[in-house]
Amino acid sequence: MADERFVQIAPLLQPPGSIEIATPKTDRPKSNGAKICGIDVGSTTCKYTLASADGEIISQAYERHNTKQAEKVLQFLSRLEAQHGLTPQHDRVFFTGSGAGLIAPLAGGKVIQEVVAVAASVEKLHPSVHFVSEIGGEDMKTIFFNGNAKTKSKQVLMQSACSGGTGRDRRRNHRLAFRGRRLSEPCHSDSWKHALS
Repeated sequence: MADERFVQIAPLLQPPGSIEIATPKTDRPKSNGAKICGIDVGSTTCKYTLASADGEIISQAYERHNTKQAEKVLQFLSRLEAQHGLTPQHDRVFFTGSGAGLIAPLAGGKVIQEVVAVAASVEKLHPSVHFVSEIGGEDMKTIFFNGNAKTKSKQVLMQSACSGGTGRDRRRNHRLAFRGRRLSEPCHSDSWKHALS
């Protein structure tokens, strides 16, 4: 039996590592002035975007959860209710990410699979884009958009075999000021501090 909280992705029809998906062709529910909130509950951070019924961005946040996903989501929802009037049972809340499946039902939200959410957003906001790569804390998802508006298709590649901490490593390298510098170059002019392999 299908669960309406989850969006079903087409079964694997191609070799492992690539799958073509179709965005569900469902009618968009009437907004009735309801705000729309998207919350990503990732492996290392939580993010949200709150938009008005007509799609104008009202508020955004990106914060580390320090392994306390549910507590961070509760903090976000409390903040959104207090500062922006987010109203349970009226406004719509959608969840993505590794923690979404457990948290969304508790918060009265709907789970949207990450790749589906990214693909739909890119198609709507950036229709001329042909490629997008999303690097997370545990994996990397790459989506190729082929064709034109009438016959557009998507191909998704997942990289998870050596992805553990991809987002963490990227953030660490940025914090350590590796921007624009090759990792093989010494960080200090007179000596190496650590060997890189």
